[in-house]
Amino acid sequence: MTRRIGIDFDNTLICYDRLFLLLAREAGYEVPTKLRDKTALRDWLRVQPEGELAWQRLQAQAYGPQIGAATLFNGVEEVLAACQKRGDQLYVVSHKSRFAAQDREGVNLHQAARKFLVRSSLFERRLLNPDQVFFEESRAEKVRRIASLGCELFIDDLPETFTERDFPTSIRRILFAAQPLLPGIECCRNWQEIGQALE
Repeated sequence: MTRRIGIDFDNTLICYDRLFLLLAREAGYEVPTKLRDKTALRDWLRVQPEGELAWQRLQAQAYGPQIGAATLFNGVEEVLAACQKRGDQLYVVSHKSRFAAQDREGVNLHQAARKFLVRSSLFERRLLNPDQVFFEESRAEKVRRIASLGCELFIDDLPETFTERDFPTSIRRILFAAQPLLPGIECCRNWQEIGQALE
């Protein structure tokens, strides 16, 4: 039976962990070696002098001109291929500003994200359809898009998506996170677990 499956983009399909750590070190921060991911780096950086501003500058670089150095999460391609084989309709729906506040270069973040998908070969291999990728300016617009597409299931790393006021209660919710945070939301720690949940 064909399903309509929605998937978030940032930190769900695409992993920025190594890129953010690299950019922070290139910016001159002595990042502790124990920090291994984007969230840990963010929390550490925010307590540094002018840390919030520094974090926003790193985001502008990672989501814009440096996005090509990010990677797909392990297992993404295999899961997308299995979905396509079953005949599922896949949609990418992301809340992403068109421009970053701290980007002096004026890089269009929507275009940068699409270029990443092109370079990843997901379009070429027909694992995703470029006409079924949507970037929305606000979380509310993202939720409206998910509803208008008739998604039966949505995968996201942010619980805020699922708690947005108009998020359809009929949609199966899969949180891409280390542990469940809210009742009624399934939790998968990696794409291998997501693949199992979709079987």
